[in-house]
Amino acid sequence: MNEKIKVAMSKKIFLLGELSGYRSSGVSQDFYALRDKHLKENTLYEDELFPADDSSVSYTPNMYGKIQWKRPKEICNNAKLFVDGHSRKDAIQGEQLGDCWVIAAIANLASHEELLHFVMPSDQDFDDKYAGIFHFRFWQYGKWVDVVIDDRLPYSIDYDNLFSMRCDENNEFWAPLLEKAYAKLHGSYEALNRGRCSDALQDFTGGITEIFRIDEIDTTNFYELMRASYEAGAMLSCSLRRKLMMGIYGEHAYGITSVKYVQKQGCSEKIPLIRLRNPWGTFEWKGDWCDRSKLWNSVSEEDKKALGYVKKNEGEFWMAYNHFEENCVRIEICHRSPLPVITNQISNSVRDWKISFFEGGWVKNCTAGGRLYLDSSPNVSFCKNPQYRITLSEPDKDNGKCTIIVGLLQKLRRQQRHLGVKNLGISFDVFRLAEGVETSAADIRQN
Repeated sequence: MNEKIKVAMSKKIFLLGELSGYRSSGVSQDFYALRDKHLKENTLYEDELFPADDSSVSYTPNMYGKIQWKRPKEICNNAKLFVDGHSRKDAIQGEQLGDCWVIAAIANLASHEELLHFVMPSDQDFDDKYAGIFHFRFWQYGKWVDVVIDDRLPYSIDYDNLFSMRCDENNEFWAPLLEKAYAKLHGSYEALNRGRCSDALQDFTGGITEIFRIDEIDTTNFYELMRASYEAGAMLSCSLRRKLMMGIYGEHAYGITSVKYVQKQGCSEKIPLIRLRNPWGTFEWKGDWCDRSKLWNSVSEEDKKALGYVKKNEGEFWMAYNHFEENCVRIEICHRSPLPVITNQISNSVRDWKISFFEGGWVKNCTAGGRLYLDSSPNVSFCKNPQYRITLSEPDKDNGKCTIIVGLLQKLRRQQRHLGVKNLGISFDVFRLAEGVETSAADIRQN
């Protein structure tokens, strides 16, 4: 992995580095040095790399109306990072920005306290050593980077509220500040429009994601896979089919916040349930096992308490797995490194994982060899694609086979959206080589 990666953003050049995540003209944004400086001068920090102006909100002129920038202490009295701790229900999506995928990921993150306080270090608040400066950590292409921001938040004049996300409590600000740092990482708030929850989860965890399309997989044991992944600490999300009459919105990211069985009183059968959360903080499923479903009357109070059942319109609801499967389009499972659950091995056994990173790229007229066409005329340029040879030598203890998970990342595409850059259709092929045989993609193509 290169020590620094150069990224063009608007009219600024940012460098991803180990200290702060951003460097400009060789000057580091060192959170502690900057905070000490402003505490000594009795001033509040203002971030020149992500200024409080329209360029940080949007790269499309006049897209979101009139915006003011306000610090939390200018928005309300008694501003706090956390009010009565933190909860997945704190993060609520705003009316103007289509970043439900980020909000769903932030809500998932809030359920993992140790990880949340790694992403959001606990050495900062609005009381002790407050200087208007905060910092957050995100995983980017093999390393964790520290992103420094000031606490000026975009405030919509039209909606008389924070421009983007907010917390359930009016004086709680951990989630909007986290969102601002993530917007800075990608160049602007507008850059967060549309995306997959799994992308944000990877940035928050350094984990690896599996994506399943319900109409393309065998779902016979899929509930058990989801449950085993959830129990192992994985973070899950999904998108559903649009059924407004049933309270479901399509092309919308939902966080999966629990995967549990429920048992009716006097009945031995266990019913598989999924709990989902709408980042809007409202609009819920209206079918079986919804908050107001009479089916809950057949469940003991003890079991309802254990499941965390709440009869309240707050965007979180339960759904029977058969209805979930009928209405689900895509499921994303982010396994927290280094102990993921493998899709074909539903097991809670602990494995030791070794992680390796390979950096390459498809360069026009050089290493962009195109796809391998097995069923038609051979692609003679396929062998020009980047190739990596991997040897698996340590079998799993439970089945004697070697397991490998491969993740393929596209770098810096979202950061360059303002330049018209879009995600490319990329993929990789895995070939098994005979023992002791030296070969290449050219040989594989011919065979």
